[in-house]
Amino acid sequence: MKACLKCGECCCRFIIEPHLADVKREPRIAKVAKALRYGRWRLACCDPCPFLKLDKTCEIYATRPSECRDFEPGDCWGYGVNTIDKWWEEQEADQE
Repeated sequence: MKACLKCGECCCRFIIEPHLADVKREPRIAKVAKALRYGRWRLACCDPCPFLKLDKTCEIYATRPSECRDFEPGDCWGYGVNTIDKWWEEQEADQE
C-alpha cells in the first residue's frame, strides 16, 4: 500500500454514495448529501467532498462513509500529481 500524500485528491475526484449505515453513523451526511433511491445518498460527484477541510483533512474522518474507509492511498488516478492546486488556492483566497 502506498502512503497517503495528504493531497486531497481522492476527496475531490470520486463519486461518494454513502449507505444508510454510514448516515446512521454520521448524521451530518444526510444534511449535505442528496437522497437517492434504495437508502443511499450522493455526497460528492467528482467535486470536492463537503467535509474536506482547507488543510486537506476530513472533518468527519472518524465517522466517514465506508467507501472512504475502504479507499487505499494510490488508488486515485491523480496520486502524486496535485491537480487541484488551483482549486485550493481559490478556496484559501475566499477565506481571506
